[in-house]
Amino acid sequence: MREREPSRPSSRVSPDRSPSPDPKRLARRLRGDLDHIALQALAKNPRSRYPSAEQLKADVERYLSGRPVEAVAAGFFYRLGKFVGRHRLAVTATATGLALLVGSLLALLTQRRATLEERDRAELTTRFLVDQFHDADPFVETAPRTVRALLDRSIERLRSMNAPPTVRADLRAA
Repeated sequence: MREREPSRPSSRVSPDRSPSPDPKRLARRLRGDLDHIALQALAKNPRSRYPSAEQLKADVERYLSGRPVEAVAAGFFYRLGKFVGRHRLAVTATATGLALLVGSLLALLTQRRATLEERDRAELTTRFLVDQFHDADPFVETAPRTVRALLDRSIERLRSMNAPPTVRADLRAA
């Protein structure tokens, strides 16, 4: 028994030996930080153990307060999980606020694009109609003399116009 490392306390819980009415729940509660604390306290190599009972006590207090324990080789995600566990409400509120902010930004960008497209459409339509009035000016020598000639010229200009299909459709309808 002295030659091998002790097994994890969570793996030693069994239905027939457990003082708890729900052994699986007890095993889940022991798994993780408590397993690491117990294994470090019982390590065969004295250098791997807690240097003092005070440090063991501090680690148990850290576990009880939801902070990272020293017995675990803590990486970023372990520490992040502990932080989130201690500050659930603040993290949830922050994540919700961030999601709302990003969603609002995306909606604004979509609306801006639609507004710019509508502006461009209105400018093209206005430019085309102003040109038609210019063509109808009786004082310009190249002005068509009849309404039919003016409309034919407008249709020709529409066909050669480099504009989005929606603008051409609006102008044909007008």
